[in-house]
Amino acid sequence: MNYLNSFRKQKGFDRKRNLSSIQVALDSAAEAFELARNLNASIINQSEKDALISRTHYILLNRTYQHIEGMLTCIASASYSSAEALGRVVNESSINLLFMLLKGDERTITAYLAKWYKEHTD
Repeated sequence: MNYLNSFRKQKGFDRKRNLSSIQVALDSAAEAFELARNLNASIINQSEKDALISRTHYILLNRTYQHIEGMLTCIASASYSSAEALGRVVNESSINLLFMLLKGDERTITAYLAKWYKEHTD
């Protein structure tokens, strides 16, 4: 599926701007996020713990996708230094999410969120 037209409209890029350099990355990320969103919606949580873990993973995945869109917006507008910084955020977020998905439990998630909250309030 081509997500480029929706991205163009949402981010305010006119039709004259050539966005072919980000199309494959955008389509791949949007399709992966859509699959994850549908999978998450189909999960029947057996307990509050499972619901917390599932929702938190979805929130982190959503945030990572927002960072990907931001990075691609920077690339499309030739703001390459900003794209590089967001690319590092995407990379770190992806690693954190993968770790929590594969090795974590609710204690890992609550510790991660507590650390994030402390860093952002300091």
